[in-house]
Amino acid sequence: MATTITVAQMIQALQALPPEAQLVMTESGYYCYGELAEIQLPEPYTIEAVGLQEHGIPKGTVVYSIGHSHQSY
Repeated sequence: MATTITVAQMIQALQALPPEAQLVMTESGYYCYGELAEIQLPEPYTIEAVGLQEHGIPKGTVVYSIGHSHQSY
């Protein structure tokens, strides 16, 4: 799956769902203990990791986060 998608792509995908559909965000990872992650309204997030450039997202780019999966160590 892509690291990011455009708002237009998300709108198109959501419009294909029935109006009563419920959305969830799944968690994955060794230290994730829940089946579902929290969903949040979009929040701006500034990319800080230089390594994300391999995904086409330069450092300093503002993206919008819509969910959160926390892993505890």
